[in-house]
Amino acid sequence: MPRQGMRKKQRERAQAAKKVKKTELKETQGAPQSPKAVESRAADMEAVLAKGEANEKLFELANRPKVAINVAGSSLEVVQDRSTQEHSGGVVWETALFLLRYLERRVLPGLRAASKPRVVELGSGCGLLGLGLARLGCQVTLTDQLCALPNLQSNVEAAGTTAKVQALSWGDPSDVAAVCSQGPVDLVVGYDVV
Repeated sequence: MPRQGMRKKQRERAQAAKKVKKTELKETQGAPQSPKAVESRAADMEAVLAKGEANEKLFELANRPKVAINVAGSSLEVVQDRSTQEHSGGVVWETALFLLRYLERRVLPGLRAASKPRVVELGSGCGLLGLGLARLGCQVTLTDQLCALPNLQSNVEAAGTTAKVQALSWGDPSDVAAVCSQGPVDLVVGYDVV
């Protein structure tokens, strides 16, 4: 019985994703675009989450090649590595957005008084949280497992921030020492860290 319920949910999600793609095709201005062209655009996380049932929208975001949010007056776009099987950081988890907005509104105003806050993000995945913090004026080091670094580094370069990328495998004393050697930090952040 539980397995049947899971399959039904999977079918419903697939149907919802198809409906969204069809709607996006209709809403596109100018000449009609192929479904592939629509899929290649970044989905605005906040706009998608604002409409409809959250679970369906999160499934839609996870199936996009890119997601974007507005940070410090401009769009921040990250590419998701949906093909990865080695780690869970191939897609942007919604809590990245929620934590970024919380830190932006409640924590950073107090930290910015002295200087640029130094931040280390644990388990950065695609880098949305750390890159957003860098756009907000923080000095950020994004960390993750070695297998996640190529996509993370690519997103850092595309974002044009001064954020640094560093390998950090938990339990590896040399990785931990390398991150700690960068000096004291003001904030250590992480979300959905597994």
